[in-house]
Amino acid sequence: RAQVTLRNTTDRAMQVVVTPHVTGLDVAPQTVSLAANAASEVAWTITVPEQALDGAGALNWRIDAAEQGGKRASDALAVAQKVVPALPVTVQQATLAQVDGTLTVPVSAPAGAANNAQGTPRGGIAVSLQSKLADGLPGVKRWFERYPYRCLEQQTSRAIGLRDPAQWQALG
Repeated sequence: RAQVTLRNTTDRAMQVVVTPHVTGLDVAPQTVSLAANAASEVAWTITVPEQALDGAGALNWRIDAAEQGGKRASDALAVAQKVVPALPVTVQQATLAQVDGTLTVPVSAPAGAANNAQGTPRGGIAVSLQSKLADGLPGVKRWFERYPYRCLEQQTSRAIGLRDPAQWQALG
């Protein structure tokens, strides 16, 4: 749902045609009656085009408002709206293995995975290699850095997981 608020700051009532222009969408104009010194919301139900999710990640809007009759007041708004998929990023599988030569791991999209416009499942595969397990696990470290919980036990786990003496001392 896309919406804007029209505000009439004059001392006269107006009939206003609101015309949205957005790349990749055909959105119909709407006519609104605005009383003097009043405001009204105008909304459109839209479906974001697939290319906005896979490409630049933005919808570029220009919304024109023009008074019909009267003194012909008008205004316009241009805005780039960031678009992100409404699907959460999740980890479906993780493997920790010692590699000596070749490692083969069969992969496939999870059942029910969302597809893009080309019919290809969304998402991807991330692979990282390091010479020693003792060098640490960057994914685990990132997870602890973003760890949202604040109770004592969980903060203790975070301090230990990050090997952070200052956090450990702060728990004291």
